[in-house]
Amino acid sequence: MKGLLITNNQERISILEKTVSINTENNNEEQLANYLQDLLNQHGIKSEKLPFAPNRSNLITSIGSNESKSILALTGHMDTVNSGEISAWKNNPFKLTEINDKLFGRGTSDMKSGLIAIVIALIELHDEKKYLFLDKFV
Repeated sequence: MKGLLITNNQERISILEKTVSINTENNNEEQLANYLQDLLNQHGIKSEKLPFAPNRSNLITSIGSNESKSILALTGHMDTVNSGEISAWKNNPFKLTEINDKLFGRGTSDMKSGLIAIVIALIELHDEKKYLFLDKFV
């Protein structure tokens, strides 16, 4: 599927939906790191997992040329705090739910939606061959 553009919002929301469904509570980000690494790999973007504790890894990736003097760094986190008793929730926190044109689910406001925005931006810039060079997009 290399080079497959993410062309519509439903595809973007599906990626967020998968991310929300992955339980990253209490130092358990490995599964999400694996999912994101696979997603990036499908678009020909190499990434490196850096394990730092059991079930915990950071994911590092970059696009563009090593010749560029310009660097744009983006960062986010994959973990969420404990959701407590699931039965106490109005909606399942691990299922992306739309209510009144707003999306709810574990990490949608901190930080999974931001993380997915970063990943999708990298994929779209890479797939469209738009890289940052000398402080401008080419």
